[in-house]
Amino acid sequence: MNRKIRYIVLLLLCTAGVYAAKSEGPEGAHPWNLSKNENGVAEKFAHWTISLDAGFNAFDGDFNYEMKHPVWVPTVGLALEYNFTPMWMLGIGYNFDMYRVTGQNNNQHADLLLDGHMHRAQIYGGFDLMSACYPKAMKKIFGLDLFIGGGATWWKNNIYFGDETKGHTASFEPMKDEKYNSAKAYVMAGLSFYFNLGRVTSLGVKGTYSYFVADVIDGRGTSTLASKNNDGLFDVTLNLRFKLACKKKTHVKNISSYAVFDKMNAKQREKDTLVINHVDTLYMIQEGVSAAAVQVAKEYEYAFIYFEHNENDLNEKALIDVQQLATRMKNDQSICIEIIGYADNTGTDEYNKNLGYARAQNIRDELVEEHFISPDRITYSSGGIIHGGRSEGAYTPNRRADIKIMNCDNEFQDAKRVNDENNAKAEAEHSQAMADRENGVITAPEGLTLSGIARKYYGNTYCWVFIYEANRTTLKNPNYIPPQTRLVIPDLTQEQRNISKKRAEAYFEKIK
Repeated sequence: MNRKIRYIVLLLLCTAGVYAAKSEGPEGAHPWNLSKNENGVAEKFAHWTISLDAGFNAFDGDFNYEMKHPVWVPTVGLALEYNFTPMWMLGIGYNFDMYRVTGQNNNQHADLLLDGHMHRAQIYGGFDLMSACYPKAMKKIFGLDLFIGGGATWWKNNIYFGDETKGHTASFEPMKDEKYNSAKAYVMAGLSFYFNLGRVTSLGVKGTYSYFVADVIDGRGTSTLASKNNDGLFDVTLNLRFKLACKKKTHVKNISSYAVFDKMNAKQREKDTLVINHVDTLYMIQEGVSAAAVQVAKEYEYAFIYFEHNENDLNEKALIDVQQLATRMKNDQSICIEIIGYADNTGTDEYNKNLGYARAQNIRDELVEEHFISPDRITYSSGGIIHGGRSEGAYTPNRRADIKIMNCDNEFQDAKRVNDENNAKAEAEHSQAMADRENGVITAPEGLTLSGIARKYYGNTYCWVFIYEANRTTLKNPNYIPPQTRLVIPDLTQEQRNISKKRAEAYFEKIK
């Protein structure tokens, strides 16, 4: 009967793991493909996991030579863990353990010496040795967790054959404990080696040893016959983890320690770096350096709007900054602005030029569509990659758009005329790119997003929804294009090519 229960538990555990792995959504980072799906990684982090255990244990009591060891009986467990980083975690858990001790077959002692069960509650800390040894590893296929902790146990012995006069358990008179014994403390340590089935689940093998502080579980601790070796319980289980809140976030267990710390320290790096823009040169100096050391060619008033890595969407902070800019423009009708989108130098020139355009265009569209600023007072362009020396961790300030605040005079009109001419050339390039398609199909350049492709072929990043619609059978994740993917680039009407952000979002909700 016990063998059937074991097989059923193992089968259910494996089935649940496989189902959870197949039912994942498109967002977040996949631990196997982090180096390939950077565009599809949600930058907000998830930290919680639920851990399920099912397997067997062996009881280590004070029966010495009388004991047949090990005797494996079922055990199950449930735990809730909080992962501070890819390396460190803290968890609370519960285990239900049966335990059993039988006598040796070749002696006169009772066949069944001890039979019982216990409830265990524990708190523990864990450390991922794999993340510690390979903090920059961009693939998290395997993990190895070391953990240590302790807790309390409540137990009930069902049958115990005791004979204190002989110094062993060879009696045929059973002793039963009808009630649970009071809680006793224990400490535990263990290892878990796991395999990431996917973004949400991992399956592993877990081994723990629990050492009970009081030598009483086997019923001999209060006797003069008790040995100096306290009772213990050794568990070997299958361990299934569910990483929670991964639909819109990237779980810290899925990505490298370096990537997490880089994100967590981004705000501090931005605070520690002072960015001053003069004409077309970027100076990055640490706080405390005299501003007089910077030569100013011409004074302009600038506003800066920052973006996340590889993103052109306006985050919460950026939306507030745009709203403040719009309020100022409404209050002072003499103000016009030039928006110049920039990117860091971690991508190709072409990719970052398109990314700069997309960032500038999104700010322009937000001002026009949400705050009703006249488009005649706005011009925009791409500054592409910002070149020049920079120190470690100084990339974040370069992922931005510069808002050059000007009077609506001849200087602004000249800048607008130049940008309009460049945009007209870009439109001609878009038309040529459409003509260069092979029967309406292209091979997607490596590292380019749907937004970047839409910018190249239509001059409007929001047209990506039409490319996604035409390639839904090929693209499982609209935020990531596998290299060398063949994509259909459909012909669009002028109305479709002028689609706005709101309409694109509404259209995406219909087709996804």
